[in-house]
Amino acid sequence: MIAGRIEGETVAGWQPHVHLADAVTERDRAHAFAERIAAPFDTPPIAHDEPQSLLVTGGRWVVVTERNGLVARTTFLIPRFTWLDAFRQMAQPAPVRRWAGPMLVAGSRYRDNHFHWLFQNIGTVMMARHLGLDPSTPVLLPPMTDRLREPLALFGITNPVEILPDDAIGILTEGVLSTACSGDHGMNPHPAMLDLLRAEGARVTGARRTGRKIYLSRRDALNRRLPLNEEEVTSTLEARGFEIIAPGELSWADQIRAFREAAIIVAPHGAALSNLAWTEDGAHGPTVIELLQENFTNRAFARMAQVKRLNYHAIICECAQRADLLIDTRGRIDLPLLLRLLDQL
Repeated sequence: MIAGRIEGETVAGWQPHVHLADAVTERDRAHAFAERIAAPFDTPPIAHDEPQSLLVTGGRWVVVTERNGLVARTTFLIPRFTWLDAFRQMAQPAPVRRWAGPMLVAGSRYRDNHFHWLFQNIGTVMMARHLGLDPSTPVLLPPMTDRLREPLALFGITNPVEILPDDAIGILTEGVLSTACSGDHGMNPHPAMLDLLRAEGARVTGARRTGRKIYLSRRDALNRRLPLNEEEVTSTLEARGFEIIAPGELSWADQIRAFREAAIIVAPHGAALSNLAWTEDGAHGPTVIELLQENFTNRAFARMAQVKRLNYHAIICECAQRADLLIDTRGRIDLPLLLRLLDQL
């Protein structure tokens, strides 16, 4: 059903630029982040298990196979204190959906996050197609909004789509699980995946504007990690010719065009930066300035920039408003530092 395998690669080290705001107190964490993102990293191979009987839990999207039991790579990002919730459906009466015949399992539990949907859901289907997936082979995915379904038509994914409800258990007689839908590939992006996404994005047509300078607002992110001084930042950048966009308010095609045409991208850390997948590589790609909070130095997008060899800068900003959940903390952008950096570009 699927032929081929893409071996893992070592992505060479590089020289990103990390800048610390004066107000940062967690400087050891910032220095450790700078060291990690400069180092080489290994990407896992992209391959597919042989067809076998397997079980998928809706919602949590954990997979148990007949031959090997629990597939550990499907348990990524499940907090330890909710571990048992992943299997609660199997211990209680739950709707069971059964599918006979070959089917690609291409989901993950974080479907509402643009980053995970792109890499662990849509990207998985694209890669399976690239490796020879028969277009008539059904694909099992989580429930989708119209917005999540949009890229299926945009990228010509014509495979029949089957939906596993969140409260149900799916039992497949010939399920095929891809390694590409695991968390390892999100945090260690494979060059082949990024090359494939860039090529797919290049097929999106429309009038072209070059040299765009864009700031990615988080106003569409339910105030999660919305910078406390974003209004001041956006008004200042607008005066310098920046477009202020909230990617979640744009269609997939418009997001692709914005990133493909950008010369400079300034953005607080967030899922919208997964759109770096659409940019050109190296000197033909944009300069990226990622604004991170000192207590949340995630390296996913630095590693995307590393694979693509973009001109990447990280500004580590203070965490000015802490919360019980890390995703709810809010920082303050060091605007003078940002402006000095822009003047140097």
